[in-house]
Amino acid sequence: MKLAINNSWLQWVLLAALVLSAECASSQTTVLLRAANVSRDTIWLSDLLPPEASTATRRAAEQIELGRTPQCHTTRFFEAADIERQTSSWPALRGLTLLSPVPVQRTCFPIRREQVQRAISKFIQGKESGMVIVGAPFSLSESILASRENPALEVEQALPDPARPGLQIRLRCVERTVCPSFWVNVPTQQRPQRLSTAVTAHETAKNTMLVESGQRVMLTFEDPPMRMQVPVTCLQRGSLGKQVRAMDPLTHRVFRAEVTGAGALTARL
Repeated sequence: MKLAINNSWLQWVLLAALVLSAECASSQTTVLLRAANVSRDTIWLSDLLPPEASTATRRAAEQIELGRTPQCHTTRFFEAADIERQTSSWPALRGLTLLSPVPVQRTCFPIRREQVQRAISKFIQGKESGMVIVGAPFSLSESILASRENPALEVEQALPDPARPGLQIRLRCVERTVCPSFWVNVPTQQRPQRLSTAVTAHETAKNTMLVESGQRVMLTFEDPPMRMQVPVTCLQRGSLGKQVRAMDPLTHRVFRAEVTGAGALTARL
């Protein structure tokens, strides 16, 4: 009888220890990262966890979507209230702590010079202009980052350089959301009688309406190295390179911006 009582008491002690251990584990504090880089298009709470986070915490955090990953050159911040609003109903996540707002950036890749050179050479050869790229290095207007490594590029526009022999060429990623349009100054040698063929790049695209009045498009504000994107409503239709007016539907503020692609506008900050 005494042995049975002792065994019963031991079972209660073990059960109490297990409950206490579970309560301690659930009350453990996990401090989120001070900053994070994300390569996907969606940010998950698990992206903000430190490596030492428990398996239970990480599994729960993998179920919570925080929103879209920002484009290159831009940063998205998460405050404590943003995290608490998402985790309040998850017991496994009650111990999460933010020491300060967490900045999240996209993992981006620099566009290599060989990629630019290849796209420009393909364009000039396709125009049968008789122009040849000079061996001297061309210059980029800024450091260009893409959200994917080694994206395919194509020439969007080509104009004669007014300051020196050569062309001012605007390129973009074939998949428009991967990188913004950018300019390259290209020194060239040319056969004068064939020059006009090379500087009329994408005349058809210039005459094609890429945005329509009333269309919801993305307006990109550029002030290198920073970029910011805002969804706006076009107030005018426009073709490539044209200036149009667009309105922020939240603030009703009207902007003037350049049409840089299908459903894409660009303005300076």
